Amino acid sequence: MLRRAVRAGLVHIAAGLGAALLIAVALANTTTGATPRLLGPFYDPDRLGIWLEERTPGRRSVIFMLARSRIYEDAPGAPRLVSPRPERASPAWTTDWSRAIPAMQASGTMIDPTQTQEHAFGWPAVCLASADYLEEQAGGTFIARSEHAHRINGVVVPGRVWAPGLVINTLVLGAPAGAAYLVGTLIISMARRHRGVCPLCCYPTDPEITVCPECGHDAAHEQSRLAA
Repeated sequence: MLRRAVRAGLVHIAAGLGAALLIAVALANTTTGATPRLLGPFYDPDRLGIWLEERTPGRRSVIFMLARSRIYEDAPGAPRLVSPRPERASPAWTTDWSRAIPAMQASGTMIDPTQTQEHAFGWPAVCLASADYLEEQAGGTFIARSEHAHRINGVVVPGRVWAPGLVINTLVLGAPAGAAYLVGTLIISMARRHRGVCPLCCYPTDPEITVCPECGHDAAHEQSRLAA
């Protein structure tokens, strides 16, 4: 029984992990067509900036603006000043751009510190993320760059893993596979006992012999553990 439970757990983890990664990559390469729900803007004193978050099913996008004290949104007639709210810290899966941007600039990579975007994908929780930013070239031109985003045969694969989200998705998405494996093995074991063969290796056994001569499975011991 313990061996069966361990195998069911491994199936649960393998199926859940595979499904979590496949769903996140699929979401990164498709559009939902849904209108993003804007959350924010928010002050983030610990990261010295303002950020906005947009949400659509399976996708989160954050725009981080380093050391930006004012933000405007489109409004009839003229842009309208929006007052950010210091209600919460920025999402846990995002990069600390208040440190990353100065570090990149110190190394010679000049980027626009007012608009850095980070995108995360996954269901039911986001688990893979990538980032986009603008690198300033000589002459004042900007080139779009990506970070933690890989292309494999034209498929975009976000390369930054958010472990808590991946664990949640693995547990949720792998549950049906683990349960199906456990139920299936129990049904097969019962069917083999009914046929008079070993429930593990299917070797023909004598009803008076409780230990299988082929694999050593002790049916009497298993039944006593189940009864206990």
